[in-house]
Amino acid sequence: MSELSKKGPRSGHDIEDSELSGTVYTRNEIDHLVLTKDRDDLPREQHMVTGQVADMRTAGNEWAVIESAFIMFLEFGNVFGYLRSANTAPSPQAVAKWINKTKLLSVEVRAEPVVDPERWTRLKRAGGVTCLEVAASTNILGRDIIEGPLKELFSLGRMGNFKVQVKLIASRARKPGYRKERRRLYDMTEAVITDIGLDNVHTAKARIFDEDNAGIPAETINLIKQRFAIRRDVAMIGAGRARSVSELSALDAILSALDEFEGDLRKAVGVR
Repeated sequence: MSELSKKGPRSGHDIEDSELSGTVYTRNEIDHLVLTKDRDDLPREQHMVTGQVADMRTAGNEWAVIESAFIMFLEFGNVFGYLRSANTAPSPQAVAKWINKTKLLSVEVRAEPVVDPERWTRLKRAGGVTCLEVAASTNILGRDIIEGPLKELFSLGRMGNFKVQVKLIASRARKPGYRKERRRLYDMTEAVITDIGLDNVHTAKARIFDEDNAGIPAETINLIKQRFAIRRDVAMIGAGRARSVSELSALDAILSALDEFEGDLRKAVGVR
């Protein structure tokens, strides 16, 4: 980790029903962030000869198994690159919440995915959505969002691997009442991105509707596929099965993806 220097003590906050600890690292005079949270369960290990399976042990009572999110802050457009060790690691939305609670900035921030600018501009110009389809695990639903029998139904998601699917369809008739419904679906589309987060859903599709007859063709936009996301091999430290991802190797993997996406990212956020 010769190229990284630790900056200040850890800062922990209760976010998304978990205690998230953040550590700031400086590299090339730019601050980056590593967020960690305790795992809800212990990983398991297996003896290579006997096949015996057991819970893994940590180095002692003062150690805990964690999941990590590695965040590299880029030099343009308020954009950060993001890599997490597992799907249960802190989300991009948790990054913004941690920054706000730590009061690193004088303003409140939120995290939104950078999407293909052409498709996103087309959606905004259209102004309406006739069909919104969302699927996700039921554990994304907050305890206080839904009341009554549905609350008990959705609470099952915390006791298994259930999934909730919602498909809302609005009329294409050009009448004021229907226009209002299409606009509500458009607002819900934005809420899926900003409030729920595309990393927390399995499906997110919106069919756009040209409210002002501006010549925008109707099409279904797959919001998840419009994100700038890429798979990268991450260098591991250590030997054999004791290898793991380091802060330096994670940030290098993000930097590798940036080499491919930088032009498109700058265009998406309006920075040359």
